[in-house]
Amino acid sequence: MQPLNFVFSADSHIVEPPEMWQQRVEPAFRDRAPKTVRDINGEKGEFYVFDTLKPIRVTRFFGAGHLHDREKWQQFEPHGFEKAPASIYDPAARLKEQDLDGVDGELLFPTMGMVMLAAKDDALKAACFRAVNAHLADYCSHAPNRLVGVGVVGINDVPTAIRDLQSAAKMGLRGVLITGAPGEGGYGAPVYDPFWAAAQDMDIPLTVHDLQVRGQVAFTMSGHMGFFSLPMEVQAGLADMILGGIFDRFPKLKIISAENDIGWLPHFVHRLEHACTKIGAAARPVKRLPSEVVRENIWASTQFEGSTIMEFVSKAVGADRIMWGSDYPHPDSTYPDSRKYIREIAGPLDPSDAAKIFGGNVAGIYGVDVDALIRDKKQRAA
Repeated sequence: MQPLNFVFSADSHIVEPPEMWQQRVEPAFRDRAPKTVRDINGEKGEFYVFDTLKPIRVTRFFGAGHLHDREKWQQFEPHGFEKAPASIYDPAARLKEQDLDGVDGELLFPTMGMVMLAAKDDALKAACFRAVNAHLADYCSHAPNRLVGVGVVGINDVPTAIRDLQSAAKMGLRGVLITGAPGEGGYGAPVYDPFWAAAQDMDIPLTVHDLQVRGQVAFTMSGHMGFFSLPMEVQAGLADMILGGIFDRFPKLKIISAENDIGWLPHFVHRLEHACTKIGAAARPVKRLPSEVVRENIWASTQFEGSTIMEFVSKAVGADRIMWGSDYPHPDSTYPDSRKYIREIAGPLDPSDAAKIFGGNVAGIYGVDVDALIRDKKQRAA
C-alpha cells in the first residue's frame, strides 16, 4: 500500500497545566478547583486531587509511549509535571511533535477536564469545564487547522449545558465531550431533548470518551475490571440514546465514541436490531432501526485494533463510521511510532477505506481543510 498522504488523529489530548485552574476558574469556585500535591499516602509523585475523585498521578496524563516499556514506565511514573513534554505548555512544540510522529493534525480532548466528569458537584464541574474550554480554545488558536479542540460540558443541568455549549462554539471549539453515564432516567429521558436540539441546530458533534465507569475514574479501580468496563458504559449510553428515540427526534445529531474500540460495533447493532424487531415488548418503539442510526449518526475511534477488525467493522457498519487516534500524550499512545502502527494496520485495507479511517472521516466531521494541511506540509518539507 502507498503511504497515506494525510493522517489526522481522531483521539488526542491536551493536559491542563496545574496553574491553569487558579488563573481561569471563576473566583467563587477557585478554592475547590483541581490542584496537584506531592507524595500521598506514602506514594511518591505528583497527584491531581479534585472533589470526590481519588488522587490521580499526573504522569498518567503525559507519559506518551512509556506504558509499552515496563522498566521505563516504572522509572517515569513517580515523577510529576517536571517531566511533562514542552507541548503541555506550548502549542508550537505540539506541532513539532506531530511532525515527528507523522501526524498532520489532531482532534484534542481535555484530560483532567474529561476525568472530572465522574465527580459529583455539578456546579463546581461546570465552572471547571468553562475554564478548561477557554484554555483549550486559546491553545488551539495557535494553529486551528492542525489543533482542533473538543471541549467538555456537564449535562445534568440542561439550561447551563446549553449555555456552555454555545459558549464553547463561540470560542472556536468544534465539539464537546459529555458523560457516558448520565443521571436518573438515562439519555432517553425527555429532559435532555433541549440539549440534543441545541447540538443538532449548531451542528456540534458530541463525544462520549472512555475513563468513566459507574461514577468513578476507571484507572483508579482495583484490578483490571476498570479497563474492561470502559466500553460498557458507552455502549449502555448509546443503546439508551437509540432505543430512547433520540435520533428519531433529532435525525442530524452527531455522536462519537472515542477510545472505546470498534470491534464491538457490529454485535452491538445486531443485538439492538434483534431487540427492536424480535423482542418488541422489551424495546422502546423507534422509527429508525439501530443499523440506520449507526450508519448515519454515530462514529467510533480506535487505537490499536488491527486490519482484520477494521475490515470486519468496515463491511458491517461502513468505513466512514470508524476512525483512528494516537491518544497522544497519554501513556498508551502510539507516539512517536504512529506511522509504524498505521502501516501495519492499514496495509491490508482498501486504500479508500484507509484514507477515511486514518484522517478523512475526522476531517469531514470537524471541518478540517485537508488541502491546506497538505500544502502546508509540502512547504515545510521544501
